[in-house]
Amino acid sequence: MDKSLSAKLRNLSFLLLWVVVFIHGYNANIHFGDESHPKPGVWLFFLEHFISDGVCRVAVPLFFSISGYLAFHSLGENFEFQWLTTTLKKKIKTLLIPYLAISLLGILFVLALQLIPFSRPFFNNYSLETTNLKRWIFIWLASPVPYQLWFVRFLMFYFLILPFIYGLLKYFKIAGLLFLFYTWYSFYFQDITGITKIEYEGLFFFSLGGFCVLHRVPMRVEIQFSTWLVLLSLWLVWIAYRSNLLLYTYPNDVAVHSHLIGFTFVGLILVWIGYDFFADRLNRWHWLQQNVGYSFGIFLFHEPLLTIIKKLTIKAMGGGDLSLLISFFLAPVSAFFLALWFSKLLHHFAPKAYGFFTGNRHPSASSVVKSA
Repeated sequence: MDKSLSAKLRNLSFLLLWVVVFIHGYNANIHFGDESHPKPGVWLFFLEHFISDGVCRVAVPLFFSISGYLAFHSLGENFEFQWLTTTLKKKIKTLLIPYLAISLLGILFVLALQLIPFSRPFFNNYSLETTNLKRWIFIWLASPVPYQLWFVRFLMFYFLILPFIYGLLKYFKIAGLLFLFYTWYSFYFQDITGITKIEYEGLFFFSLGGFCVLHRVPMRVEIQFSTWLVLLSLWLVWIAYRSNLLLYTYPNDVAVHSHLIGFTFVGLILVWIGYDFFADRLNRWHWLQQNVGYSFGIFLFHEPLLTIIKKLTIKAMGGGDLSLLISFFLAPVSAFFLALWFSKLLHHFAPKAYGFFTGNRHPSASSVVKSA
């Protein structure tokens, strides 16, 4: 992989974390442990959907695509089971251990907070009084308190079925990729298989990254900046239209789902192409280059911090539209910088612990992009 592409994947992964925390900043459906929940106005519902479920929606598919690209890039031209066994052993350290460790840490964190009477109403699903041991084990393994870990769980599964993905893409080519797209698009297929659309979406974009490697799809597309701006404007209008539809219908409506698929594709392409217009500045941005190596730490540690800040802000300000709006912008920014600060602090004072929690992803190694 050439240096410019490596830098692009590294910088994009860090910048997209900003986007992810704003997805998690969505609070129009927030509930508290005391059964209270604010009811946002129509304008706020539209705004949060436009940003979190619209503009920011491209981040997760792009993360999956990058992960698939890196996985297949390390594989090379031909699939070998020795490579698979070596890779799966590596993933135990880089994915499974961080998943289990951070999930357990999240449980201990909310249990500790519940010892403070003031904080108990903030926990809907993790009550000390009502959650039994079986439920705690389920939360630890399958439904972590830091809910962003679902991304890691999906990745682990995609690596387990990588021989299937490789065969489908290698021998069926575009037809194999179209089949994976169908699994994401079709509610009928999802119903008969019992697998959610978000799982199929991740599988499709992970495979899309692999497809680009296997079939040598050019990774650089050059267009005029003015053309990109026009396309960007049309994309934002499209998102606004779909966000307006959500005011009158539900997310699983076929039209709403089709629009989401369409603007997600367009957004992914726009972000990928648009990065190149700013690449030189980003590579010279000292703050970015100084902190880009903490990407995985920020991903792991920003929740449940974000949810706590979000709920505290809403409660402290009365639960009206203004408190929801301030929380929507304040909580993601605060959680991002707190997670970055904690990552740097942990790495400085306890580098072995930081390495354990992050799968040995140390900032000093950030000059080389590694597979997630």
